[in-house]
Amino acid sequence: MNVKTPAAAAAFAIVTGLCLFAAPSAAAQAPVNCEVETASLALRGEEPEVFTAINTLRAQAGLAAVTHSDTLARPSEWASIDSAGRGFSPANHVDTLGRDIPTRFAQCGVSASTPRIAEINYYGTNVTPADAMRFWTTSATHRAIILDGNLKKVGVSVIYEGNLRHWTVTFSS
Repeated sequence: MNVKTPAAAAAFAIVTGLCLFAAPSAAAQAPVNCEVETASLALRGEEPEVFTAINTLRAQAGLAAVTHSDTLARPSEWASIDSAGRGFSPANHVDTLGRDIPTRFAQCGVSASTPRIAEINYYGTNVTPADAMRFWTTSATHRAIILDGNLKKVGVSVIYEGNLRHWTVTFSS
């Protein structure tokens, strides 16, 4: 390009620079964050109480028990940590990275070919495992997830943030 004035040269440089910065980067990827402490994947603290309560409810309904899965514990733990960081557990289950349940599960290592996945959460001030179970079992939607006979594995997590408790249970077939 033949630029004849200093002002035109400056304008050309600015426009060219803006185009360079506006071009999409080939290396850009969707955010992936599921980093949690490996020790947190095992049931600990109050988590076994919820795990047992879920299996008791399933047994009362004539269903097989679910088994704990470290793979499912990862998105569960991450969702609880994320909820604790924002101060509430979102009803729409979308995390702060904008991920819905299927996206978060896939990015946290749950096979995308898993036919059925689900997640329930609950939070509140000084809530106990019994409070979480009461909430879930009195909600038709949450109860249906717990009693879905196609769901065979779970991850259970609770994160304490001050006096708030953030519970997440993840399920898969």
